[in-house]
Amino acid sequence: MEATAVETGRQLVFEDRVVIEGDRDDLWRQIEDPAFLATCIPGSNDITRQSDTRYSLDVTRSVSRLTLSIDGTVEIVEKEEPNWVVIKGDAYDSRTHSVFTGTAALQMSRSSDEATELAYRANLTFEGGSAVLTPGLLRPIVESDVNRYFENLEQYFHERQGDEEDASDTQGCLRAHQLEG
Repeated sequence: MEATAVETGRQLVFEDRVVIEGDRDDLWRQIEDPAFLATCIPGSNDITRQSDTRYSLDVTRSVSRLTLSIDGTVEIVEKEEPNWVVIKGDAYDSRTHSVFTGTAALQMSRSSDEATELAYRANLTFEGGSAVLTPGLLRPIVESDVNRYFENLEQYFHERQGDEEDASDTQGCLRAHQLEG
């Protein structure tokens, strides 16, 4: 599981396919749950559901010698539950006056009775203070965070299979998240 990244100016494009050992409907519920997302997204301080389709987020990430404290929103613009979702988002770092915008599409399909394939494509553009960072410097960090998110999902469902009694346990993602922080 390694995201393929493409650089174009101040834009990064990521795409990959990941198989998660878990039920598609259950996986869908988890990726819409802000508390669960906050434990799986590297650097996440808070994710809050503002409406059925809109989330606010607060993420802190270090890039080279620069620490970004990003506040933003993510909106679900289209979805066919539990098959696919298209989101768009924007975020701002007040310290560097950096602006980040992105779109992502995620398609989920059953790869077996007990596994779900997630295919995704994400575009991220950045400007302002972060534009001094070359895409070559930023790409591996964002790519690592994307991969870590999917690794955290895999870990959650792997641990959950071993402990079906507590279906709401997000400790696997929380532990991985704490190691990232």
